[in-house]
Amino acid sequence: MTEQNRYREILAEYFQLNREEDTNIAIIWDASKAFIRGQFIQHNIRRNRDKRTKQKYLEEAAISLEDKIKNNPKDEEATFKLEALKRQIDKQQLEEIGKKMTYVKQQNFENANKVGKWLAWKMNKRKQSHCINKIQDDNNTYFERKEIEKQFVNYYRNLYTESKISKEKVTQYLGKQDIKKITESQRENLNKKIDIEELERAIKRLPNNKAPGPDGLTSIYYKLFQDILSKPLLKVMNRILEGENVPQTWENANIALIPKKDTDNFRVSNYRPISLLNVDYKIFTSILADRLKNVLIERIHEDQCGFLPGRHQKENIRILLNAIEYYEKNRQKKITFLFLDAEKAFDSVNWFCISEILSKMDIGFYFKNAIEKIYSKQRARIIINGQLSDTIEIKRGTRQGCPLSPLLFILTLERLLDAIRKNKELKGLTVKNNTFKIRAYADDVVCMIEDPTKQIKSWLEIIENFGEITGIKINREKTKILTKNISNVQKEEIQNKTGIEIAKKVKYLGIELTSSNAQLQKNNYDKKWREIKKKMERWDALHLSLLGKIAAIKMKVLAEALFLFQNLPILKNKKVLNEWQRETNKFIWRRKRARIKFHYMKDDIKRGGLGVPDFQLYYNAAALEWVKEWATLRKTRILALEGQDLNKGWHAYLWKRKGFKERNFNNHFLRKALITTWDRYKHRLYRKTPLWLSPLELEHMREIPREKWLTYKQLIKEDKHEISLKSYEDVKRIEPSISWLNYWQIKECFKIDNQIGFERNDTIWDKILKLEKKIIKILYKQLLIWETEEVYVKDNMTMWAKEFGRAINFEVWERCWQKKLRYTYSTAIKESWYKIFYRWYITPEKLAKFNKGKKGEECWKAAGRQHKEEGGRWGLWDCVCIFSSSFFFLSPPPLFLSYVQFRCNFNHYLRLVS
Repeated sequence: MTEQNRYREILAEYFQLNREEDTNIAIIWDASKAFIRGQFIQHNIRRNRDKRTKQKYLEEAAISLEDKIKNNPKDEEATFKLEALKRQIDKQQLEEIGKKMTYVKQQNFENANKVGKWLAWKMNKRKQSHCINKIQDDNNTYFERKEIEKQFVNYYRNLYTESKISKEKVTQYLGKQDIKKITESQRENLNKKIDIEELERAIKRLPNNKAPGPDGLTSIYYKLFQDILSKPLLKVMNRILEGENVPQTWENANIALIPKKDTDNFRVSNYRPISLLNVDYKIFTSILADRLKNVLIERIHEDQCGFLPGRHQKENIRILLNAIEYYEKNRQKKITFLFLDAEKAFDSVNWFCISEILSKMDIGFYFKNAIEKIYSKQRARIIINGQLSDTIEIKRGTRQGCPLSPLLFILTLERLLDAIRKNKELKGLTVKNNTFKIRAYADDVVCMIEDPTKQIKSWLEIIENFGEITGIKINREKTKILTKNISNVQKEEIQNKTGIEIAKKVKYLGIELTSSNAQLQKNNYDKKWREIKKKMERWDALHLSLLGKIAAIKMKVLAEALFLFQNLPILKNKKVLNEWQRETNKFIWRRKRARIKFHYMKDDIKRGGLGVPDFQLYYNAAALEWVKEWATLRKTRILALEGQDLNKGWHAYLWKRKGFKERNFNNHFLRKALITTWDRYKHRLYRKTPLWLSPLELEHMREIPREKWLTYKQLIKEDKHEISLKSYEDVKRIEPSISWLNYWQIKECFKIDNQIGFERNDTIWDKILKLEKKIIKILYKQLLIWETEEVYVKDNMTMWAKEFGRAINFEVWERCWQKKLRYTYSTAIKESWYKIFYRWYITPEKLAKFNKGKKGEECWKAAGRQHKEEGGRWGLWDCVCIFSSSFFFLSPPPLFLSYVQFRCNFNHYLRLVS
């Protein structure tokens, strides 16, 4: 019986013997974790004890024989036994070392030079140990372990102590706000019982290789024994919904301290506390979080971009860039961007405030029970230098690491955002009936304040009032102000009024912003590339293989580049990314001449390429994702700001007629970069007029906005393969607000577009318009196909066929790329295959041509053997010395073949591998 099956039987027996009729289900559940953990520990102790007992027995026997030999050196029998015992001891020790070495070799064999933890660990800068050996406060420096621990414990005990906020003030503050109740269907969904399918989905989603909570049980435990654990865990969860207390183990957490970047790590406040929670707790809260998301997506205004499906931080960046462009053209208007920094925001939220907000929303009895039981009693111990501190009580804050935490936080923060939006005295940016006052991504909040010398004090009063009620208070030292169209005298006045620094440059959501968008490339792209180049110089010393370097580019360089592409597609030409590509290629080839064409290297792995990222194509895909909003017209507020000075609709610029020009469109830092990318691919996407085009939106004046724009897909009809426009009556049924004048405009556009014809079949762009996820991945794949269509059949494929005197079907190559490469985990073996495919190896005959006076007939592998052939077949087939070692790399035949030296017809081999 395997250990897994033994534990399965033990668990099943435990839950059969311990039934709910005798004991509370929460106690049974907690006891089951303690019981199984004891079994795991007992098994390890027994195994280690057996090893030690055997080792001790051998050592004692050896000592006894040594004593015997000392008394009688001529005792040959004792000497013989002693030598045998020593060999046995050595063998046992060697076996242990051998196991460890085998494990290390296996890890290297499977993980070396590929995307994953092994490569990430190797590439990361050799970080100093996370050991905290010194802590400072305003007066003293502490070096002793107990003193350091005391500083952390005191700091977090004070941080998590219940804030002295009057409950009456909280009730009064929330009473003045218009907090709408949720719908009956939403309430029903939140409060229904958790079913087994919901639980199993939550368990399936659990990530592997994550640190466990205080109970030490990882997600693997719940996945392996899901069939046994699901039913009792389901009972525990539904009992909590009904009002019972959570299991005692769910109250506990271990706090891991993560040092913040670019801060003084000798200060206690400069560490971020991440709660390591028990996996069963996270399963429960993830189910509640999924339910709550479906409610909050409708309740939380789009000004908050964090933690909700379909919302992205790039929307905040986009609005800020467009706002800066707007004030660049309207210099008579003054604006201040206030970037708030909340001090320990997640750890300071008042629990009573959360409860009252949920009550005002009428969230429902069962769901509110669950939240209140979770946020009624919490404890934690801090991990400091691998040691656990004393237990501290937690009376406020949402635990970072809990799936519910970010949702409850943004629900609380929404009260501030809503108060500012509805306060008519506070002036923000207003464009065509759309007002932009505040944007947030979780706790990263930016306020847009017009006429700041008069207004900013009122804004800060509202923010501080909110902080007094919820506990989320701003840190004025880290809060920054960015100004536009404001004189130095006024800047000084604002700084004196607020006590907040006015900065020339502010980093918001990873993007460095200034008062002019002209500085974006210098502050972000150029700066990021300097950092990447330094990293690549350091990686040169790691001696990574060819595929290892490509993996490094994908893991580190591409990830950082994609962040910029997604949030800042402002490049107007290819110069910047061409330089990035050149430098990364130099890194891959160790600054030597490339042995494989870049067009081949960037091709898809399924087509025989190496999958090297093409930065320009990734940038184009990210830019087209932004252009998608111009086509769908869904995000009306963003589009109103982005196109506030345009005379035509967005579709006019996406599908403009010949001779249609408007200089104003390109007189915008963001629009010019995006339309340049769109124009590059527009005619590859569509040969004829697309059906998503709206003729009325295309021709309308920007001052006449509509919520719904009819597209050609809705306006035209097909009869016997002929396309015609629907009648006015039919169009009126679809959209009652359409007038005769509107219909006449549609008719005129249709006449022109019908001459070109309409694209009846869905293209890749039509599919993109329907998607919300994986857009860049899909677009990049399509752009890559177009970019590499000329090298679909590669030169080396033709050369191999020519050399062996027969055509090699393309299906054979495809099977090798898509199937044969998966036969091994080893990147080294795969790399050898690629080198053979690309005819990497240079024969002695060719080397002789490069070096005068050098003979080209002598084999690399065996001195004295003569070869006169130049082709790639020489190194694979005709040379008996090389063939025997290369055969295994070409494909996975029976292993014994790789050690046999023989000659064979290459056609026979091709039949074998295919």
